[in-house]
Amino acid sequence: MPYFKLTQYIEYKANWKEIKVFKISEKGTSKTCSKCGSKGTRTCQGLFKCKCGYQVNADFNGARNILNSSLDYMSKEGVSLTIPKTQCKLGTLL
Repeated sequence: MPYFKLTQYIEYKANWKEIKVFKISEKGTSKTCSKCGSKGTRTCQGLFKCKCGYQVNADFNGARNILNSSLDYMSKEGVSLTIPKTQCKLGTLL
């Protein structure tokens, strides 16, 4: 699904349930270490390395930075996050 169409769909569904939607910019997220916050390097397209020793897929690192930014934003806005109780079998992903 194209990014623009996905964001429109999410906003539509959220508005339907009266849920506030906020967007987090992805700019620079794959260049900043999600562990220590310093600038790292991308030695090749998909590998991120930091001087703190953290080494991970660059997209995963960027996604963690976006998650951290959204959690910071939510805590400043006083938003609470509830995790639904689910039953899953051992070894399955949530």
